[in-house]
Amino acid sequence: MSISVNWVTRTISVPKSYLTLISGSSYSLDTNQFRMDLKDLEDDAAEGMIYPDTHKHNTSVTLAGVTYSRVIEIINGYQVEFENGVYRVSLLQSNNNIGDVATVNSVSIQVNNSAGLIVESDGGFRPEDRTALNLATDHARAANQQTKKA
Repeated sequence: MSISVNWVTRTISVPKSYLTLISGSSYSLDTNQFRMDLKDLEDDAAEGMIYPDTHKHNTSVTLAGVTYSRVIEIINGYQVEFENGVYRVSLLQSNNNIGDVATVNSVSIQVNNSAGLIVESDGGFRPEDRTALNLATDHARAANQQTKKA
């Protein structure tokens, strides 16, 4: 059984049968497949195309030999509702906000986001961080100069 979208209530329903059984009561959700299935529903001329997009997607990117994970963001007030039951779903293949927009029920959602590099509006530094960084830089320069003289 596949996922479905109630376009009026903006609810994305995920049946248990859509998930991959890991073992016992543990399941996984391939979030990349999930987003592709959502896109397939969105491009339906009879229904999905007239409603706002369900998500944004940024693909994986390789920089300096390191591949950063894709990002999937559920947007426009949509919520994700897993079929109710006592089981765990591990979200795989992306950094995403599915856990933040999931309808609360008995399902346990394991988000596997990786922080990596976080950009903050002030550049990510507190004043004391800047002071410590400047001191460390000054010490490194001085040590480098001493090495060059020797």
